[in-house]
Amino acid sequence: SVTEVVKAHSEVYVALYMAVLLGCQALTHFLEYQKVKMKIGSTSRNYLQENLLRRYLNVSEEAREKLDHGDLIMAFTTQVNEVISEGYMNLLKCIKFFGKLAVVLLYQFLAPFVFHKPVRFIIFGPMVAFPLVLLPFMFCRASLTGQCELDRKHKQVKVMSFKTFLVTQYRLIADYSMRTEVVNDSEEIVSAYNKAASNESRVLLNNTYFCPWVALCCECLYIYLIGLQILHTGNSFMTVGLFLTNLNVVKDIGECYGDIYKTLLTMQSTSDSLRHIVDVMNLPTDLAERADACEHRRILTKQLRAKLVKEHPGKTSGLMDMEPIRLRSINFDYGGSQVLKAPSSTNREFDIKQGSVVSIVGPRGEGKATLLKILGGAIIPADSGVFIPAHLRVLHVAMEPYFYNSTMYKNLTFGLSRENAANNRDRVREICRDLRVTEAALENLNEPKGGEPEAKKRWNVVLSLTDRYLLNLARAFVFDPDVLVVHKPTMPFDERLSASVLKVMKDWVDNRGIRLPHDEKERRRPTTLIMSSAKIQGVKMANIILRVSKKNGLEEVKSSSDLGADALS
Repeated sequence: SVTEVVKAHSEVYVALYMAVLLGCQALTHFLEYQKVKMKIGSTSRNYLQENLLRRYLNVSEEAREKLDHGDLIMAFTTQVNEVISEGYMNLLKCIKFFGKLAVVLLYQFLAPFVFHKPVRFIIFGPMVAFPLVLLPFMFCRASLTGQCELDRKHKQVKVMSFKTFLVTQYRLIADYSMRTEVVNDSEEIVSAYNKAASNESRVLLNNTYFCPWVALCCECLYIYLIGLQILHTGNSFMTVGLFLTNLNVVKDIGECYGDIYKTLLTMQSTSDSLRHIVDVMNLPTDLAERADACEHRRILTKQLRAKLVKEHPGKTSGLMDMEPIRLRSINFDYGGSQVLKAPSSTNREFDIKQGSVVSIVGPRGEGKATLLKILGGAIIPADSGVFIPAHLRVLHVAMEPYFYNSTMYKNLTFGLSRENAANNRDRVREICRDLRVTEAALENLNEPKGGEPEAKKRWNVVLSLTDRYLLNLARAFVFDPDVLVVHKPTMPFDERLSASVLKVMKDWVDNRGIRLPHDEKERRRPTTLIMSSAKIQGVKMANIILRVSKKNGLEEVKSSSDLGADALS
């Protein structure tokens, strides 16, 4: 019989059990070592964070404006770490605990044969009872646990968003003497977060204690059922030693399931973080629209080039510079409201010659900024009404000055290749001087002495407002695009400085670049400036004046004297 075979080879089965124990320990050690060696946690975090960053950088303009900064920071930092360290990495722990449970089960199966005792299936009861009780409990508590965690994380995002507001808008708070009110608001937000965190802690504590209660109940039930049998029948039913051993086994089973249960609870707690990361990773992008727009530009450019070749059969060079930039009135909705409107009675189309200065004017809120964003590629509508030849490099410059977290020189050569940026320091400095950037600001462009690294400063704090706006323009001229789209470049400046800025802009267009070799001018591509104007000087400098309004769409203005009083608002 099977029992006799097992008795005859009891030493073999003991050795097999020992081998399984050693094998499980070796496997656990090997997996833990590989986890550390392969840097699974840090690699996974880096991979997830890099892909979150790639997604965010390609999110559509409308979706980006709706995304809260606190949500984004939470996804990049706290939630990625939670998903990896408390979710993904805990899978290895689950394998370890299930392996330990399998060893306990193997022992319970082999022990009766090895020690020549009958198999008592009651010891297998806890093996079945724990999952039958724990899984329904987790399922029933999942909704309450998830709701508490979601509420706590939403409150945490509010705290983070408010702290970001405090750091970035401190000057506003201080200037209006709102420190006390802001502290009160902060206390209210933090109190709400603490309350949500306390509620979550209570729920998680009850969840954690459920498994120890089940384990204790199983131990008590085993002591009651088996202990009474031993008291009534003596050692003939089970020896006291085996009883105590089995009692320890029941405890081990409870501990194993307790470890598994805690691990599953921890993994379950990351579900909201994982859901939020998935939401961010699935924000709508404009990649397809950009690809379609680029393809459309290439097709139209190819058609236009073929037409120019037919019209100028003897011309072998300069045809690409003859391709115009084309605009027409369009309808465009943004955020549910109509921003640009094309009158049904008109279908105007305007050709802008390369090398022109174009001034966009119109009443406030009629779509000037939106048209410039479309021209600069910041917004890609389905029907843009804009055609820019595919070979032209377009740069969109917002009115607000932005600075990268780096040195001043790297900020002003942002977008250039390393080779071009390395040899441009003198040119950068001269462009800044042309724009009348103060010498105090230019000192940040000096090369460090003695091998010291260049300073990285909070440029939005250490620089004056005027210098920040001027450096924002200087960076565009250093980049030297073929088409420069700028929002109200002279708005922050007085009349004298505005005149200097406009002169630099005019020189950039006339000379096909600024602070570049003059003898190479004819070999350079024409440069085109398109800007919205807040002052009459910018309108007078323009070759083409285009007025934007919802009533008449896009229309050309012959002279600055034909503008209304609201055209420069």
